Amino acid sequence: MLLIVRLSLCVCLILGLTACTATNSNPTPPILAPSATPTPLTTAELLLSAEPSDFCPKPATRGCGKPLAVLIADYLQRNPTDPQALALWRRIISLGQPTMELGADDPQAFDVTWAFDGWAQAEFLALDLPHELAPTPPAALEIGKLMIISTNLDGDSNQDYLLSGSISGSPNSIGQLRWVHWQQDSWLGEHVLSYANDYGAQIQLGDVTGDAEPELFVRSSHCGSACSGQLYGWTWQAGRPQALFPVGANTSDLSITPIDGKLSISSADVRYAFDGQYLAPTELAAPSGPFSNTIGAQLRYAHGLTLLGRFDQAIAQLEQAAALSDGSAEYGHNQTLKDARPIVLFRIGIIQLLKHDHVAAQAAWHRLLARFPQSFAATVVQDFKLTRFNGSISQWCELLAAERPSIMQGYQREMLDRSPFNEFDWLPLCHPRTLLPLQIWNHAVPLAEQFTALGLPWQSLSENYDLNGDGRNDPLGVVDWLGIYTPWVFMTTEAGYQPLYANQPWPNAKALSSLSDPDYFFSRPNTVSITDLDADGAPEWLFEYRDHFSLLAWSHGRFWQNKVALYQGTSFYTATLRLAPQPDGTQRLSAEYLPNAAGQQPELNHVEYDLRAGTLIQQVPVPINLNNGFSYERYDPSISTLYAALFGNNDPALALEIVVLLEPQNIWSQHEQLVLHALALEYNGQAAEAQRLLQSVANASETTGWSRFAQQRR
Repeated sequence: MLLIVRLSLCVCLILGLTACTATNSNPTPPILAPSATPTPLTTAELLLSAEPSDFCPKPATRGCGKPLAVLIADYLQRNPTDPQALALWRRIISLGQPTMELGADDPQAFDVTWAFDGWAQAEFLALDLPHELAPTPPAALEIGKLMIISTNLDGDSNQDYLLSGSISGSPNSIGQLRWVHWQQDSWLGEHVLSYANDYGAQIQLGDVTGDAEPELFVRSSHCGSACSGQLYGWTWQAGRPQALFPVGANTSDLSITPIDGKLSISSADVRYAFDGQYLAPTELAAPSGPFSNTIGAQLRYAHGLTLLGRFDQAIAQLEQAAALSDGSAEYGHNQTLKDARPIVLFRIGIIQLLKHDHVAAQAAWHRLLARFPQSFAATVVQDFKLTRFNGSISQWCELLAAERPSIMQGYQREMLDRSPFNEFDWLPLCHPRTLLPLQIWNHAVPLAEQFTALGLPWQSLSENYDLNGDGRNDPLGVVDWLGIYTPWVFMTTEAGYQPLYANQPWPNAKALSSLSDPDYFFSRPNTVSITDLDADGAPEWLFEYRDHFSLLAWSHGRFWQNKVALYQGTSFYTATLRLAPQPDGTQRLSAEYLPNAAGQQPELNHVEYDLRAGTLIQQVPVPINLNNGFSYERYDPSISTLYAALFGNNDPALALEIVVLLEPQNIWSQHEQLVLHALALEYNGQAAEAQRLLQSVANASETTGWSRFAQQRR
């Protein structure tokens, strides 16, 4: 028997109606007067026994049972203390599991990730765990697909818990992590992170800041269980989480090692330490582990030593690698093994050039020819007559850049050029991020003259800002050389200028930052300019590209990256950027969108942005705030975020902002949005408007499963 029949009988009994009939499978229900507190027309028992097929046409289509999940969620919204609440949340989750009962080509029923928060909280509350802090943290609990980890992240006198779980089979992010802590005599749950895989996330707790309190680390993949994924971390200050890595930092290759009751964070090349704000690269890591004696590990370590200006140590390391009896190394996209010892000798020659020792450089290349005459590196030495080269390092780089030979023949250039650094190639040693910090810069001599002497081009953009507060202005400019575009600030110090690569994610200058951040290669913009939008005396870089613009704003010792894509929906538009003066002396960044090549008109023609504490904030039109989690996640308006706002965040006002931005693609999505709009209105205290929307869906000439929902729900 269809659910509508059972509910019709229930309505008859409750309202005392005598004209109801159970033979009409789609009756026209009576129109009820609007009520500030609608009387529930369903019961937990009916909802638990209902089937998604009750809402499906014949033949069934994928996701047609979704109205049942919303009917249950709506009931829970209005009856949160129902004794069957946990069973009802579990029923919603089960509706999203892979099933063949609907006969669809895709076995996934529909997405129910929006129900994760309610389900996880219900599972947790049902356990009635203590909030008193235990002397020893209890062991983790596993309840089906949910793991509960006890901790005390905020350092108060109460126990905290982490809820980590996954909802298999959903098409979107299917796992989430929540932090539950005791606040004002009740449990408060907060979303931490979503992860897009079917096995959850790797969670580790331990002290990295030296305060004997645990920090939280989460590694989660964005491409399934075969990928490693980013590492996220938080420490707690004044009871609130603070990110341990700056936005934009590449943490995908970081590992966590427990040592003496603490956690050590490192990559294969760099060790990280807490600098009071972030975990930052602070020390070169010597090769260790089972592959520490391989020639690739020796080359990587030597490259790190070179970046630090420890040339003699780098050469000594490379001499050890050149003396290996087996120089086989993997390289290239096909993982071919080749003897890399010729590369070692080739690199020794480059480092000798960095030391301005031409005789030693020529000797290293002579050794290469003598030991490995058939190698491709030897061919490069012969073709470019390097054994007689007597010029500067910049001239040497330009010589090779004319043809850009791949020393390890067969290595794809695109892979090579986009690698943050490649121990087998010459190009990273010619990169401005390698060369500029290794030079001595005298602020008594104009920068342009020093660049000319070095043989590099310098494009000055501004000398009007004092970034470090020492009373002397710090020049800003660009080095565009060998096809590599790099923006720089030359900070004045007592010892001279200190080059700071503007797009690195770490505060101030980090000598090892080029081994630890992803923006080693910076795309050349169409135009670049220096601004001061917030009139605070600190500059911003404005880079304009075809499909986006980027603003790097100086705040708290670093440039913060703000990137705005010139897309509206799925369509690309161009935009003209202007600076709009404001009455308070600041400026707004104004984007005037133009029709695109297909003749489409942009939905938003005019957008304005303010700059606050390094962050670009849209002011016109006022945007929806969809930030979620502990600062790492941001979502665009979509049907998924509408569900999350309504049933995850319990924020009907936010749901009302989202729903007006969505454009339905068919009658099903139109009815779905109208139903969710109606529920948001009712939860927001606008019952009369909600009833009108539900009635329009219930009486629609073309019916869907949402029509049945509206008929029952009114």
